[in-house]
Amino acid sequence: MPVGTDGRDAQLDQVLIEYFERVDRGEPVDPQQFLAAHPHLADELASFFDAVAVVDGAISSATMGAAPVAPATDRAAGDTIAQSPRLDLPGYQIGARISQGGMGVVYRGVQLSLGRDVALKVLHPSLASDEESLRRFRNEAAIAAQLTDAHVLPVFDIVESSGVPVLVMPFIDGCDLGQIILDRTALQTLRTEADGRQSRPAALMHPWANLRDQEYLERVLVLLDKLVAATAALHAAKVLHRDIKPSNVLIDRRGNLWLSDFGLARLGGQGHTLPGAILGTKGYMSPEQAAGEEDLDGRADLFSLGATIYQALTLQLPYGPVLIDRQRPLPKPPSKLQRLISRDYDGVILKALEPDPDHRYRTAAEFHDDWRRVRQGLSPKARPLGVVGRAVRVARRNPWRLAASGLLCAVIALAAWPEPAAVPEPSHYTVVVPTTPRATRGVLVPLSDYDGQPRAELALRHDPLRRDALVFRRVAPGDYLLVVDAGEAGFHEVYRHVPRLAETPGDYDHERWKRLKDASVELHAVAIRPAATDEMHRFEGSQTFVMGDDSLPPGGMSPHVHPVGPFFLDRHEVSVAQYRAVVGRLPQELEKLQPDDDWPVTFVSWDDAVQYAERCGKRLPTEAEYEFAATGGGTTLYPWGNSPPPKVWEIVPIHAIQEDRTPGDQPVFGLYSNVTEWTTSWLVPYSASRLVSNSDAIGNYLDNSEDHVRVVRGGPATVAMRQPFSVQVEHGPRYRHAQPREVTDPGLGLRMALSTRPRFLP
Repeated sequence: MPVGTDGRDAQLDQVLIEYFERVDRGEPVDPQQFLAAHPHLADELASFFDAVAVVDGAISSATMGAAPVAPATDRAAGDTIAQSPRLDLPGYQIGARISQGGMGVVYRGVQLSLGRDVALKVLHPSLASDEESLRRFRNEAAIAAQLTDAHVLPVFDIVESSGVPVLVMPFIDGCDLGQIILDRTALQTLRTEADGRQSRPAALMHPWANLRDQEYLERVLVLLDKLVAATAALHAAKVLHRDIKPSNVLIDRRGNLWLSDFGLARLGGQGHTLPGAILGTKGYMSPEQAAGEEDLDGRADLFSLGATIYQALTLQLPYGPVLIDRQRPLPKPPSKLQRLISRDYDGVILKALEPDPDHRYRTAAEFHDDWRRVRQGLSPKARPLGVVGRAVRVARRNPWRLAASGLLCAVIALAAWPEPAAVPEPSHYTVVVPTTPRATRGVLVPLSDYDGQPRAELALRHDPLRRDALVFRRVAPGDYLLVVDAGEAGFHEVYRHVPRLAETPGDYDHERWKRLKDASVELHAVAIRPAATDEMHRFEGSQTFVMGDDSLPPGGMSPHVHPVGPFFLDRHEVSVAQYRAVVGRLPQELEKLQPDDDWPVTFVSWDDAVQYAERCGKRLPTEAEYEFAATGGGTTLYPWGNSPPPKVWEIVPIHAIQEDRTPGDQPVFGLYSNVTEWTTSWLVPYSASRLVSNSDAIGNYLDNSEDHVRVVRGGPATVAMRQPFSVQVEHGPRYRHAQPREVTDPGLGLRMALSTRPRFLP
């Protein structure tokens, strides 16, 4: 009997779960056995195993040394890594196995004298008698112990268990960069054209696997900043790593990064490389490493670093999982594979990936300097080769092919011909904003890089040069609040983004633009609609509103005065019918549930919510406005008063809410029941010291992520996931949690707000 689409997806889920569970247990996995056991899923499984083999270089090409190690099982003297010895380490409590590799196994443990979590890297007993393996193992400890950079994984100690050496290192609660790349690649490979279902269960994926491309790239670039800095620190300490690759880059849950595994590293002139030995990993090692050259220098690490960066950004190895020589042509520029990558990165990355080391950066410090220039929006010193440079390179590498045709001299002469100058990055733009109907006033207010709040002191007034649009002069790239006023026709407050030179437009109205011939930028037009307020409640606000509650676990929400101006707020959450009427469709996950029109709309990302608000002439509330409305202006514990919630949380139609209502003739419903709701506010701590007491709710997102994460109000995070904990529900509406802006949860919706008058305009 044929299996339907849903049944087939469920079967594929189960097969993949079985695969990952076996990998987690350290069992050898033969892809051919899976294909043979599930022939009806052969196409999907073959695509998956192809993705695994390409991304995880260690699967198809294990780390190579003087004595090759068999891949997949890592066999040595007939043993497998899974058959590791029982550890006997006085002073340590031994926990579960974390990972395994060609040299041994890593266990989690506790150093009892200090009570700290550690990782215990155990050399496989069959390698304990091999002098080269012992030397590499001890070399890792000796070199790591001398390094003090914050992004280099240290070694606390080297001890022995039954004659087998054990390295004691910090325990990193997270994963390696290779796993993130693997998950994201596998997810994209297995995504079906029919309905976009994920063939691998989301619970097994790294959280970054399903981010929008822009979000993923921004987060990975922050990690790569740290990796580049760590490599520069290594070289400053005269250490050559010789095996930089994604699986040796560890990342914890807070986004901290460590470069690890110094088994192949070399300190200064202390060389132990055997003549002709190939040390490194296919796909990441430089041509000079692949050739077994002995006099390697820092440029070999730069090649590996470039390959790692290239793969992290594009999900592809630049040259594939193979050994390459110095005659290999350069790979495609990263920007050709991922349109969101600035072309400025092309020059930096491709220079590090030059097959000839003489054409790479001379030092890691030079690479670090150019990388920082690009990250700061400046042009790098390295530029991608233009057509002239490429022609010269081809001629020099293939002289015998051109000599007979008489072209060699002509092409080589091109070397003296200057390449076209790179287009400089403008520091400011002229920005044009069309409006319908024509706005008579407008202001463009930059958003703070720290907390996303409009910076009124930097507001730009429009220049009345055109009758059909608002024109703003000398506008720096960045995010803005745009306020436009058309008099009696109404006003609107929307978000807009002014792009850098290499950026391309996004998917939402607030991310769209087009470049004009005169170097101006035209932002997406603003449609001004008189917003109906008959189903909204007007709150007068207060200049002395006290926000926060120091009784909330795990240590309070820092009470502080936060002035709130007058505003309107929808009396109900946005319903399925309202959302469909404006957008034309429901979110895909919600559509499958076939909800009634009166149910609150959910599975909406922050950007979806912002676009909906713009198209219906309103905006999202700030978290201060939300808390003001939900606490009687700071005078009550709950929207209805001070008595605790009467029952366990549940989601109901918006007009079926009874108990959760503010007092008065025009009550607001569902401010602390039903779904949680997006706000415009960024996740930043209340305290200027940036110390956050509510670590359970937001600690995982705080480092380097404030601009991606938005505050959610109206209930704890478990409500957004539709798994409410009663103890959290009792925290009340002052409790804040947050979600990355791209998240679409089954219990996360939205509610509209509206200013009583256009802000930031006189």
